[in-house]
Amino acid sequence: MKFENLFKFLLIDAYANSKTHRGEVIQALSQELKKDGFSVDLIESREQAKFAIEQDIAYGCILVDFDSQEENGLSPMEFVDFLKNRGLEVPIFAITERHKINELNSEILGKLRGAIVPHEDTPEFIAKYVARAFHEYIKDIKTPFLVAWLIMLLQVTKCGSLQDIMEACFTAEAQLVAYFLTF
Repeated sequence: MKFENLFKFLLIDAYANSKTHRGEVIQALSQELKKDGFSVDLIESREQAKFAIEQDIAYGCILVDFDSQEENGLSPMEFVDFLKNRGLEVPIFAITERHKINELNSEILGKLRGAIVPHEDTPEFIAKYVARAFHEYIKDIKTPFLVAWLIMLLQVTKCGSLQDIMEACFTAEAQLVAYFLTF
């Protein structure tokens, strides 16, 4: 299994499952990413996405609807802040309309990788654009994970029994945590 296959895309858009033009574009984008071999979670609200991330942080790129307002839900910036507060440096793209891009101030833009205008670009173009960010992110985090696996492998090869291997895995996990705390 390739390292990048451990990660997936998260698409969050209120129209994700609707029959509107925007919904069809979001669905086509999801299908294009899947056609290119990526796993995609398609979610309709930022609140649901927050729950998904709390359960599974294996996302290599997140596309979030900046246009819809959720009743009793997170605003787009609250969601982005939630991601940043969790320490996730995953590329985040705003899904928005051209006339609303002006509402994205420099503070917001500083936390995003970019903005996507679904009505102006083809799903194929958008898929290639976000896939490039996905691959760059995976490349950047690959080295720390490889270091952790090498530590674990070195620990395991010194062991003889299953109990020793399990203890070595816990030791390697502790070393991995210590490694990440140094950043």
